[in-house]
Amino acid sequence: MKQICKVTGWIIAALALMLPVGVCAKSRNAEQKRVSVIPNPKSMVQLQGELKIGNKNIAVAVSDTSLSMAADYLAGCLSHYGKPVVVSDNDKADILLLLTAPDSLLSVKGAYRLVVSTDKAVISAADYNGIINGIASLRQLLPPAAKKDAGKKFLSIQCVDIYDAPDYWWRGLHLDSSRHFWTIDEIESYIDLMALYKLSVFHWHLIDDQGWRVQIDRYPELTGRGAWRVFNQMDSACEAASVNDASMRIPRDRMRPGENGDSVYGGFYTKQQLRHIVGYAAARGIQVVPEFDVPGHSTILTVVHPEVSCNGKPNSSICPGKDETIEFCKNVYSELFDIFPSKYVHMGGDEVDKTVWKSCPHCKQRMLEHDIDSPEGLQAWFVRQMELFFRNNNRTLIGWDEIAYDGLGSETAIMWWRGDNRAVVSAATESGKHVTCTPTSCLYFDYPQTDAEIDKILSLNPREGLSPSQQRLINGLQGNVWCEYIPTMERIYTQILPRMLALSESAWNADTEKRITPAEFWLRLPDHLARFDAMGVAYRMPDCLIVKTKNK
Repeated sequence: MKQICKVTGWIIAALALMLPVGVCAKSRNAEQKRVSVIPNPKSMVQLQGELKIGNKNIAVAVSDTSLSMAADYLAGCLSHYGKPVVVSDNDKADILLLLTAPDSLLSVKGAYRLVVSTDKAVISAADYNGIINGIASLRQLLPPAAKKDAGKKFLSIQCVDIYDAPDYWWRGLHLDSSRHFWTIDEIESYIDLMALYKLSVFHWHLIDDQGWRVQIDRYPELTGRGAWRVFNQMDSACEAASVNDASMRIPRDRMRPGENGDSVYGGFYTKQQLRHIVGYAAARGIQVVPEFDVPGHSTILTVVHPEVSCNGKPNSSICPGKDETIEFCKNVYSELFDIFPSKYVHMGGDEVDKTVWKSCPHCKQRMLEHDIDSPEGLQAWFVRQMELFFRNNNRTLIGWDEIAYDGLGSETAIMWWRGDNRAVVSAATESGKHVTCTPTSCLYFDYPQTDAEIDKILSLNPREGLSPSQQRLINGLQGNVWCEYIPTMERIYTQILPRMLALSESAWNADTEKRITPAEFWLRLPDHLARFDAMGVAYRMPDCLIVKTKNK
């Protein structure tokens, strides 16, 4: 296991002595004054002087009522400094959120300009997400928020002039809530961290073999029975590991007495809670893309509703040969559509075990009726039925890259995950499909984290080798967090940090010339680790920043 520790004062002092190869040491004064924003802005000019705010309170103003949610979000961020936040008139504001008409600079969705003078900070943008992105940069200019700083008279912000705009609109982070259940507070904290680094899509994996987490009114037993389980093999492995690592211990507050006198583990989200998270994320410029993974990864579904399996027994795949299976999936998706307003909804479609289909009379009949000659063709038929249903409900189906060759329309999107199958990106974009890139080679954040992997993320270029028209079909990048062996949020953060910052950089700056280099990333990183310390967020200390100290 990699060493995990927290950054302390010695990191800044020692940095000049232990920089990565190729980084020139700077003076300590230069380090202290350096403005460190990740992802790297398209243009940033550091100006003379500082803005000092918060002598009595911090005044925030908006130019348009549509920015009220953004102002509330900013006020919540500022409250961590122990300063009261008040609504102000524009001319008296310490911070002004200014909605403007699109111009040559602010025509890109999510673009913003942040100007911090000695008088005030002004964030201007032509859309809501641009304002949110500007707030993220402003937050990174503020000192790390800690309660010990609450008594300070002023907050000081370096004067800057920043213009910035994202290259990819899909800057995603995934979370698996099926293998382990996360509370609403934990989900909110996860989203807050995403917003700090301008990530824009929360891909929420809510249903898999091990647990069903979504309230579905039409099928109440999906959560009545499907949200709870006795410890499985993976849970037991986590418990065994917790002897030496407390972050691997299964949370006891997610356990309750079972029907047979044993303990069961899990939980689920009500529709009200799910809608709350959708609104919470939207206020931070993040859309929530839910996933109901079919026809594979369906063990818990077939346990609760065996009528949708081929033989009436639990199976990892549902039966595409039964009409009631098709109807069941449509009913579930209909309720998901009602909860989640996202244009994209994830259907899964990966790792389907088709063994039982070969002997299933229902599947054989379906294949005969539609002149299908293989189980692979039967899966393609099923995916096309879901695609049509999504289209008729004004939604866009997105699925893992196994569905790329299933004869789908150009409006359907692909999520490239098999890192050794780069050809699927070319094939999908050649057929007009949009692609989000999340390859196992560097963006599976449940895999062990290394410094070399972070460098790989910073150099990732999914547009390489594609024609200009194909390049325009790359939606963006996403980091995935599968939680079979990640039972706590502390463990999640040590898995995703600091490499999530490298993801932010590459997803914001698709043009590799605009990105900070790995050497510059390592130079800037200690400032952000100090911020995580103040936030109380765990992370893995990169090997290149570990300093050996003698025990006193």
